[in-house]
Amino acid sequence: MTLRPGDFEFGPALNSPDQRARFDFADATRTSESRSVEWMDDPPEPAVLVVDDSSDMRELLVQMLSSFGYRATAVADGLEAKVYLHEHRPSLVVSDLRMPVCNGWDLLTYCHAHFPDLPILLMSGDSLGTKPEIEAWAAGYLTKPIDFGSFREHVTRLLAH
Repeated sequence: MTLRPGDFEFGPALNSPDQRARFDFADATRTSESRSVEWMDDPPEPAVLVVDDSSDMRELLVQMLSSFGYRATAVADGLEAKVYLHEHRPSLVVSDLRMPVCNGWDLLTYCHAHFPDLPILLMSGDSLGTKPEIEAWAAGYLTKPIDFGSFREHVTRLLAH
């Protein structure tokens, strides 16, 4: 498809939520010079923020998420996560519960207040018992060591929305 300056007719494909268009109008002028449009049928892979104080766990989770086809970014604690969340909008946060500086519980309550639609998947090596807030606010909970299959099921389910 070719667009000319001043010619902005779009076909029904643009109305599809699964398609994006990239327009190159960098030096468009009111001449008969044409510009091209590139359709991209595949939406970008969802972005996941990994929050864990263990560099080994961060690396493992990023590698796992990448192998599932997701983009992943990792930070070392809840404070770094808060800064990241104000600059970027991931589709999911995967966070350890016990961390120095700002733990997963603090991050969960912060996200619940500021980003209520953002799913948070919590992880911990400790048993939580029953915490109604975690059950109500967290999208899921996994115990460490992380089971690859269970992790993939949780992430896939949470990103399917």
